[in-house]
Amino acid sequence: MQSIDIRSFGWTEERNKEYTDFIQSTGRENLYCGRVIGNHYDIFELLTAEGRRRAKPLGSLRQGELWPAVGDWVLYMPLDMPMDGNTTAVIHHVLTRTSFFTRQAAGKRTELQVIAANIDYAGIVTGMDRDFNLRRIERYMTLIWDSGAEPVLILNKADLPEDPEQFVREAELSAPGARVMAVSAAKGTGLDVLRDLLSGGATAVLAGSSGAGKSTLVNALIGADNQKTSEVREGDGRGRHTTTTRELFVLPSGGAVIDTPGMREVGLRAGASGLESSFEEITELTADCRFSDCTHRHEPDCAVLEALREGRITQERYEAYQKQQREIAFIEDRQEALRRKDMWQKDVAKAVRNFQKSNKGGKGKR
Repeated sequence: MQSIDIRSFGWTEERNKEYTDFIQSTGRENLYCGRVIGNHYDIFELLTAEGRRRAKPLGSLRQGELWPAVGDWVLYMPLDMPMDGNTTAVIHHVLTRTSFFTRQAAGKRTELQVIAANIDYAGIVTGMDRDFNLRRIERYMTLIWDSGAEPVLILNKADLPEDPEQFVREAELSAPGARVMAVSAAKGTGLDVLRDLLSGGATAVLAGSSGAGKSTLVNALIGADNQKTSEVREGDGRGRHTTTTRELFVLPSGGAVIDTPGMREVGLRAGASGLESSFEEITELTADCRFSDCTHRHEPDCAVLEALREGRITQERYEAYQKQQREIAFIEDRQEALRRKDMWQKDVAKAVRNFQKSNKGGKGKR
């Protein structure tokens, strides 16, 4: 079997040192390293120096709240005899994540969902068609600035509009600090910049709505039709969900991309400090407000409201900023309420146990 150079898809000297230190401190010389490239429930597909393996994690990893995610580097023990017919390894440890892209789980307000781990770039893929939505781009930007990865805005389907640069200009205003590139995945144009970003072993996760062209982009980058694609609907410009799971692909030129299913809901999370970077032109103004706790809604001498009146920030950007602020505050309040409820329930359960013990101890005494 031909060995694979794992440095080509993200293995670094820092990870090698952590791996070596763990082996030396535990004496577990039977553990090897691999990267999670996909999963189905509790079965994880690993890419290792020896090829692919299917692995199950130890149950203790779930209890430790570090369940593997696509993009994670893990330490596994090979099995002499496969489990369940095709599982050939057990995951014992997850190496430290350098970054991770999360969102609030769809339909829930307290549970975080890890989209991808150990990413260098987070690409927001949006089409230059009916998929183009500045407010959705802003929400993605808030999530990405929290992830530790560098945001990249990939405007796909550049072959469709008469003036692609108009889309680029609008996107740059809604995504300050992000690289913005216009590409056509279907035509294979404009992709060299993205390939160059990843060629040194970097990893990018691709996020966006269904029909934005993420899978077509992956196919163009890896030079094969690995990912199924479908035509978008003429009525609303949306596509069917051709990608159903997150999966990591290694590029021939080096580096890796993680494809993700289309997101119907871009859920923000509590403590989203990325809001400040996502709306940096508003954040910079807040220092000049009269009150340190200014809400920028009605207070006197508010620098943000003054800039809004003078047209230095747009009404749309201001309203999007306020909406994200309210949503994050709601999630934080909900989490605090659930934390208090959980503490109350534990206190009640403890009081009941104490009562039962004391009652049992005094039983039979008259």
